[in-house]
Amino acid sequence: MRNERTETQTKIFYSWTPENQVTVNVEKSSFSLSANRLRYLLMEEGEDEYIKIRKSDYQEHNISTPQFTGLAETDNPFVENFSFAVKAIDYNSTDNYFLQAMPFDMYVENPFDAIKRDFRIDFLAPTIKNTDVTIQIPDGYKIVNLPESYTYKDTNTDLVFDFSVVASADERGIKVHSAIQIIGFSYAQEEYNRIRQFFAEIVKTQNTFIELQKL
Repeated sequence: MRNERTETQTKIFYSWTPENQVTVNVEKSSFSLSANRLRYLLMEEGEDEYIKIRKSDYQEHNISTPQFTGLAETDNPFVENFSFAVKAIDYNSTDNYFLQAMPFDMYVENPFDAIKRDFRIDFLAPTIKNTDVTIQIPDGYKIVNLPESYTYKDTNTDLVFDFSVVASADERGIKVHSAIQIIGFSYAQEEYNRIRQFFAEIVKTQNTFIELQKL
């Protein structure tokens, strides 16, 4: 059997500052079917259409024009680099700041929000989605609260979600890791509730905040 899958590895980095918008840098590596989709888009539709569609994919972030490698090297991932601007969320306080644990590539809403489903759930192929965020914190601020680490493993072990947030020893850096694995590619409608619950846990966990305080 062919080992085809939908797989992405996203690395996100930025140095936070409360005064101005900061630039968030993204490196997104796509493998297997995920890479094939982008290569096909470029070769069939051209670079201008590829840029238009990728900007539309992430329109809420207003990303810069993606730079890419790996178009012809099919043994390697298709890698995109781009950036966008973000500002910390300030809840009416000059001393406390709230940063999204995942500023990019997260599930904001449950894609399976209907109460029931009358047909199969088809992911087409196994899905692997890894995201790593690195945030640098300037001097003069301390970490007050980090989201709790969380692991969800379905009883059938084919739906796995792992999430962690850790600070460096000097508390000048924060690393966030999110890993999603859907081993199956097609599920009967009778399994809809566990698919729905799986994504509900992902949405709840990914949409959390890191709290910082000014010293």
